[in-house]
Amino acid sequence: MESETGRKDSRGEEIRELREEAALLEVEAVGIATAAVVLEVEADHLEDEEHEIHFNVDGDRLETTKRTLRANEILRLAGLDPANRYLDEISPEQRSFKDKGEEEIHMINHMEFISLRVGPTPVS
Repeated sequence: MESETGRKDSRGEEIRELREEAALLEVEAVGIATAAVVLEVEADHLEDEEHEIHFNVDGDRLETTKRTLRANEILRLAGLDPANRYLDEISPEQRSFKDKGEEEIHMINHMEFISLRVGPTPVS
């Protein structure tokens, strides 16, 4: 009977050790997954800093490394005065930023903008 009890104790100890090892592996897996996410975010951040976005304003090609620009910032990058001009996006979407110069625009490659005169258009 003692040998049967000893086997049960030994088997119980083995089960406990396996469960402890499994718990440690789960903790390690979570730690590895967290580290992977952190590294991925860091890589994205570095890529965002270095990646140039090309866009056009009135047919002139410009570039930025910023993912977000305000409409007035885009005008200034194009050498235009936001007091006299406003921005319209014509591609990929069609949106007007008239009276919305501080609105943020999420920049992507190959966006097309035109600038328009603020106020009435002179008649010839």
